[in-house]
Amino acid sequence: MSKPTLMIDFLTAAYEIGGAISLLALNGLFYLIHHHNLEYPDFYKKLYSLLEPSVLHVKYRARFFHLLDLFLSSRSVPAPT
Repeated sequence: MSKPTLMIDFLTAAYEIGGAISLLALNGLFYLIHHHNLEYPDFYKKLYSLLEPSVLHVKYRARFFHLLDLFLSSRSVPAPT
């Protein structure tokens, strides 16, 4: 893909669907943030909104926690103010 940033609108719309699709959409946005210097200030706000007790009972919880660890161990996590 010659212009990967064209995926931003698609990924943000996919996030709104919810469930596993939201998680995969955030994974795509995370890739764009790190590899194409995308500025997406709502990334962690959207990630934190996925953290709810029901995530412990879904079939994709292992992938969720793997990606959560990846996202939160990134140097781009904003410092608390």
